[in-house]
Amino acid sequence: MKMHSCICFLSLICVIPFGCGQSAGEFSDALITVKGALDTKYVDRQGMGQLIYQLEVDYPASHIIGAFSTALHKKGWTPLVDDYLNPGHPSSHVRGWGAFVDATTTTPQTIHQWHAQWENSNGDIVGYTLRYSYPQGEAPQLETLLLIGNFMPAALAEEQRMQAYQRMADSQKSDYHPLNRESLNLKIDQMIMVATDQGQALIDFIEHGTKDPEAKYRWRYKPSHGEETSGTGIVYEKYAPMGKDSPGAVNGKFIGRHVTDIGSKLFVEAGPIKLKWSYAGPGSGWLYFNPEEMTVELFSDDGWEGYKL
Repeated sequence: MKMHSCICFLSLICVIPFGCGQSAGEFSDALITVKGALDTKYVDRQGMGQLIYQLEVDYPASHIIGAFSTALHKKGWTPLVDDYLNPGHPSSHVRGWGAFVDATTTTPQTIHQWHAQWENSNGDIVGYTLRYSYPQGEAPQLETLLLIGNFMPAALAEEQRMQAYQRMADSQKSDYHPLNRESLNLKIDQMIMVATDQGQALIDFIEHGTKDPEAKYRWRYKPSHGEETSGTGIVYEKYAPMGKDSPGAVNGKFIGRHVTDIGSKLFVEAGPIKLKWSYAGPGSGWLYFNPEEMTVELFSDDGWEGYKL
């Protein structure tokens, strides 16, 4: 890897490892800086290399995405159709930009986000997240782009993926088997109405952890015959790596899952209605349900108080 190799794509890309005077072999050249990058910094997150910087470029920054996508393609990286840590859910290579509200900050922020990953022949994973943000309710501010690049070596990537599969656990239970269920990404500013033969429920997530995979929610439930009830709840993920002598290992090698549940609470409950949950990131979570047993509709949570069940 050259310390200052440049790839010509509208003169945007310069592949420069973090810290020009450091060892060329210390960093992955898949973490790419773009001409005009501001406040560039590198963070080592327990084996995952992270590059962070800002750019003054208007939404949707298509030429920026095209620039580092072309650079990665030339280096032999293949774009992943699905999000690497959320199997079955399209990445931004497919669905493009998305938006959500991050209510975990003092002032809730509207976030426009593009997020996708690439994989090389070694099994290493590199991902790029692009974000525009501004205070919720204010005029859109779509000129300053935050870019975050993450590089995971193959071993770490596989560990993370196994944990992601664990988050979709309970596949042994037919009600939640991946072939039987649908999924929905629910963000902070959204609520769902769930209808079953027994009644209807509203569920609204009011807080998501920024560091820990947990979420708090409120609910309302009205049975087909009876009075409405309401309450709050919390869900969280709690997993630990499995040792070589753990169940699932044969002669010190794994043939199954690499992590074990040590006390997760993974079901959202609204009266008798239950939906499986997993953490998606700050501001959102995945909900899983069997469409043969219930129907689910998505709304803005602005109408929480006035919605009549």
